[in-house]
Amino acid sequence: TALEAGGINVNSEYRSAEEAVGQLVTKGELEPGTVILCSLTMNGWRQVVQQAIFKAPNCPVIGMVDHLTDQVIIEALRNGVLYCISRTFSAEKWVETVKDVYNSKASPAQMLLQHPAALGRVLMALSQPPTPPGLEPLGPNLGDRERLTLANLSEGVPPEVIAERVGITNQAINEVVESILRKLVARHRLLLTLDQLR
Repeated sequence: TALEAGGINVNSEYRSAEEAVGQLVTKGELEPGTVILCSLTMNGWRQVVQQAIFKAPNCPVIGMVDHLTDQVIIEALRNGVLYCISRTFSAEKWVETVKDVYNSKASPAQMLLQHPAALGRVLMALSQPPTPPGLEPLGPNLGDRERLTLANLSEGVPPEVIAERVGITNQAINEVVESILRKLVARHRLLLTLDQLR
């Protein structure tokens, strides 16, 4: 109701993961510009996200949770979710987030930069994804500045201190973090798609 009141067209709503996966399997292509909202407390949510990514690799998935914790964010991003939102957010925040994700204005980095204490732990967890059996490990192809930033973040160094050490602005360090996350999340989504193809 809140999304439709905010001008967002809701195409489908499913009561269970099984129903959602069944519909995704039988559907043709997802409509361009589709954004999927998926409850991360629902049993089977990983299969819903995996099937959505398989059907439309560029389709953004927003995960809904009661409380955003480091572990929830890590698990969501590892499984192809691009952004997490708390159920406690206001209706306006929900509408704004969906629109921002749709318009590519909201990213995992923006979400994580709002939780700086979790940033290093999340990036380190994402930098070592499992490789499906029979596939060569896929490296994230990080540049020197990105590797240096990741190493500092893993040691708990705040982004503004890293910016000073590397000799760049705070805005530039945010762009480096954005680049790292984009590459790591893209690798996870690719591995999920390859696993599904197998």
